[in-house]
Amino acid sequence: MWFHPWRTRLGAGGEDVAGLDGGCRMMSAARVVTVFMFAFLARAPWCGGAEEGSGFTFAVIGDHRNGLTVYEGIIRKVLEIDPALVIHTGDLVLNGADAAEWKAFTVASKPLVEHSPAPGLAGYLYPTIGNHELWPDGNRAHLAHYFEAFKTVPANALYYSFDYGNSHFISLFFPEESDIVLNSAELSAMLAWLESDLQAASLNPVTKWKFVFFHASMFSSTSRHGCSPMLHQSLIPILNTHKVDAVFNGHTHAYQRYGPLKYYDEDPEGVTYIVSAGCGSELYPLDRLDDANYPGCDAATGTHHVVRAAHVESSFHYVMIDVTDDRVSGVMHREDGTVMDTFIVRGKLGFARGDINVDGRRNIADVVCLLGNFFNAQDEMYRALVARCPDAADANDDGNLNISDAIRILGYLFALTGPLPAPFDACGVDPSSDDLDCRNFPPCEGL
Repeated sequence: MWFHPWRTRLGAGGEDVAGLDGGCRMMSAARVVTVFMFAFLARAPWCGGAEEGSGFTFAVIGDHRNGLTVYEGIIRKVLEIDPALVIHTGDLVLNGADAAEWKAFTVASKPLVEHSPAPGLAGYLYPTIGNHELWPDGNRAHLAHYFEAFKTVPANALYYSFDYGNSHFISLFFPEESDIVLNSAELSAMLAWLESDLQAASLNPVTKWKFVFFHASMFSSTSRHGCSPMLHQSLIPILNTHKVDAVFNGHTHAYQRYGPLKYYDEDPEGVTYIVSAGCGSELYPLDRLDDANYPGCDAATGTHHVVRAAHVESSFHYVMIDVTDDRVSGVMHREDGTVMDTFIVRGKLGFARGDINVDGRRNIADVVCLLGNFFNAQDEMYRALVARCPDAADANDDGNLNISDAIRILGYLFALTGPLPAPFDACGVDPSSDDLDCRNFPPCEGL
């Protein structure tokens, strides 16, 4: 169901003890907890998990320039996951005029460039143009190297789009935040093309999600690069009008996630902005954590809107985006593969109450997972299992995670209470309103 023929549209540039009835039963469950605390402290290896589910995943990387050692290591980590495609947010080289740098990039990128494309795609690696592709003098002639390196890019097209599965991808030509690179006529032409392209995607019954990527960052938690009035005035109305789901940028060397935002205000129907610019270039300090929206970017509204990042980190990293018909979610990994941020772009993730180790069953292993999370601080495995779907760990559905959840599962297992609250018999979303969420639950993915 995921693979549909792709099309390219060229641009003009070519997460109490509820339910326990009776103090006697509660005490019995508490005693059982004591028994299994012993098993937990003995560190029985019961807290295993199910294998990850299948799905359409794409990777986002960017900004390595000549930091090829880090870049090559990140490529290896990405390929361990083996997403359907990889998008690159730009700054492929340090000096776009240097043929030797392009050759080194081509050699380093060989595992991606030569990776077999998924059915319906022309290639595996899809880039956008960064400012360093135009260095040192802004001459577009240097882009000859870029077009030679990528067969996924239509000849001489500064911007382009393609379809994969239920998603539409658009690469735009915003290599930096200034209006120097694009003159007014070129900007008008690209924006007209963008509106037409998004409208066509909205009319396509196959298309569920829309993703846009370009180099210059829309928001920045570092003063090394600021947001741009030109970008905001040009793009934000279009992105919101056409219900773009996520925008991926580079340029500011760190990981930064904002929104979802409807214009400048948080709104679940707005756009999620992700800066993935940590693939090997010098990392930038995050010195604007209080407000990632420079005053100059408010020209369109005449009012300064404070925008703070949902998550930032100045580290080498890569981002994996998982797509289903009902949900878009993401994970940011450090270069060693460590998970540092998980998030939902659209939709809610289904889960099954009490199945904390996601093996499709409720048993003592799930209790061990919970107790490990509460009492075994030195073992990160337990915390990680609970953190990926706190809603599943909230066994009594009271919106809190504590030992009463372990008691509730034990009550169910030993026939002291009835079934756990919904969703229980099958995958579903939490019917209760609370601050817990679920960001990763493999058995329910793709359903």
